[in-house]
Amino acid sequence: MRVLVLSSGAYGVNGGIGLYNRDIVEALAAMDSVREIVLLPQLIQRPVEDLPPKVRHNAKAARGKISFVGASLAELRHAFDLIVVGHINQMPLAASLNLKWRAPLVLMVYGIDVWTQPKPWSKFLAGQCDAIWSISQVTTERMNSWAALPPAKYGQLPNAIHLDNYPATGG
Repeated sequence: MRVLVLSSGAYGVNGGIGLYNRDIVEALAAMDSVREIVLLPQLIQRPVEDLPPKVRHNAKAARGKISFVGASLAELRHAFDLIVVGHINQMPLAASLNLKWRAPLVLMVYGIDVWTQPKPWSKFLAGQCDAIWSISQVTTERMNSWAALPPAKYGQLPNAIHLDNYPATGG
């Protein structure tokens, strides 16, 4: 399976959403059925390190909105089996690309990005998703107050805890 991930930022960014996106990419890369992940980030703040072997990270996409769209359009020559969209504002681009591929489309939502309807087209495009991965039940409920989607569209993917980042304590 080939996966396209449109991301606000994952590798080479600071903050919780970047870490959450890295966790998702690494979980996908760990799946035996995934052959390649093409990651198109909108933002890179620092050097990119520790990419999983199956990930092709296109840093050119982070050079601005035109570069992000251009890098996305360049991927039209390839086929994808899954499209993961890292921000609701990327849905118009993702939905347009998917007119060619007709791949399952997944939207990741984090919090205030969807607690109120972001744009007039958001409800329609959220309905085009095959699944919505929400960081919390609160985010699911607040999004669904305007999106009005079937509960089966939502899956909860809460933040991961990286125990190796915390020293063991004797006790």
